[in-house]
Amino acid sequence: MIQFCKVERLEAEKRNVSVFDVLAEKVAANTDEPTHIYVTPHFVGSCNPYNDVRATGTIVGLTPFVDRIRM
Repeated sequence: MIQFCKVERLEAEKRNVSVFDVLAEKVAANTDEPTHIYVTPHFVGSCNPYNDVRATGTIVGLTPFVDRIRM
């Protein structure tokens, strides 16, 4: 997270909140529309309900116009 959200991490530390809260606020302030980006977060396997160490993650819907906040 440090590599991708340095500014947001510093803001979160100053406000004593999670960096995810800061990111969620910024996204909510910039769009009322769905992002059309889908994430399957199995980057280190999956656990429940089935343990599958071969499970892989994916991010679908990225375009050249996607940035940290506006998608």
